[in-house]
Amino acid sequence: MILIGIYLEQYKKAWRSLRQHKILFLPDLLSFLAILLLGWLAVSLSGLFPLISQVPSLQTEEQASKVITAFIGQNFGELIVSIIGFCIAAFVVGSGMLAAKFGLIRQILSKKQPTSDIAWTWGRAFFWKVVRMRLGVFLLYLGSVVVCGILFALLQFVHQVFAAVITMLAIIILTALLLLGLFMRYPALYKKNMSVSEAIKTSYSFFIKNKQCVVMTAFIIAVTTLVVKQIFEVIMTISLSVSGKGAAIVAVIMSVLMLLVMMGARIFGDLYTFQIYEHYKAKK
Repeated sequence: MILIGIYLEQYKKAWRSLRQHKILFLPDLLSFLAILLLGWLAVSLSGLFPLISQVPSLQTEEQASKVITAFIGQNFGELIVSIIGFCIAAFVVGSGMLAAKFGLIRQILSKKQPTSDIAWTWGRAFFWKVVRMRLGVFLLYLGSVVVCGILFALLQFVHQVFAAVITMLAIIILTALLLLGLFMRYPALYKKNMSVSEAIKTSYSFFIKNKQCVVMTAFIIAVTTLVVKQIFEVIMTISLSVSGKGAAIVAVIMSVLMLLVMMGARIFGDLYTFQIYEHYKAKK
């Protein structure tokens, strides 16, 4: 009962903080708009716009396939450069916005007023740490994939079905361990301004000592996000069904609202994670 009370108290606190500090939406909104702009630039530089406008006018799938194949052959270099450029730019922008958002959350937990200047300060100070953290996590997941691939390659000489089952179990176990073990990496990174490696070690140590806490936190965030999404989808379906001739306008409005709602759910998850970590660390 005491644990339930703690989770419920932090749950209410996270929603209250989200309602009080609308500035928490700023990094996610800027990230979304920047990625839209980068996507438009990538499509424009790759020369895809003429192709996109041409394909719908083609009468058969065979014609469309030939036009697309010819376009790829003639513009392969530009397409590769545009894709790589977009991925790198989106990664950089996303890292900066994450650094700013977590900085704002840190300010709130320190009972200080979060502002756009503070977001810029934290974002600049933690930018490279967030970049290294994201790359480090990617490499850890990539390493787990390589290990599972090697495991399958070795076991398939015994029996292919056996190899597939064991490999699938290994993927599930490693993914769960990485997900839960790394769950508190950003709260650890921002709590004491650690290095990336120290934050990862601290996150895993926290998980080992507080398995129930991490699992419950992840479960509560996942359920909350799912429930919020389902409720809004029902509202959207009802709105579209009664909108009649204005269905197109309603669809656009509801899509924007859906974007904001899911942003809010994601920010709530970050707030809740930081708060749970702060609560458990404060007890020690």
